[in-house]
Amino acid sequence: MGITQFEGTTDPTEAENWITRLELIFEALMCPEEEKVATVTLLLAERALQWWLAYKRRRPNQAVFSWTEFRTAFDRKFMPQIYRDAKHEEFLRLFQGSLSVADYEAKFTDLGRYAPDYTNSEHQKCRRFERGSRWI
Repeated sequence: MGITQFEGTTDPTEAENWITRLELIFEALMCPEEEKVATVTLLLAERALQWWLAYKRRRPNQAVFSWTEFRTAFDRKFMPQIYRDAKHEEFLRLFQGSLSVADYEAKFTDLGRYAPDYTNSEHQKCRRFERGSRWI
């Protein structure tokens, strides 16, 4: 499947890529929600595993953790708000400049996930894309 252990890198992009690949695998395998946390914790190692064990210790009365709770905690730890804010700003400053249309579109799509207020509607997305293109 191509999924590797996650050791708890300090690079938010690496953490995001890892969890995204994992979610795609869960989707492809139709993994039930109640099995996702148990599965993902088997892939945690080093700093990430220590973080998860400490997280669980702070909640001694909670035996089961939802995927939503895990993702929220994982994102806070390994993809902090300052990282997401910086990506949002990068999206807002994105202009085609010397990029090819294909490269501009790829960067626009990649950064667009950090700016849902500009990409949730197709109309808004198209307007923002056009505003950043060199043809306008």
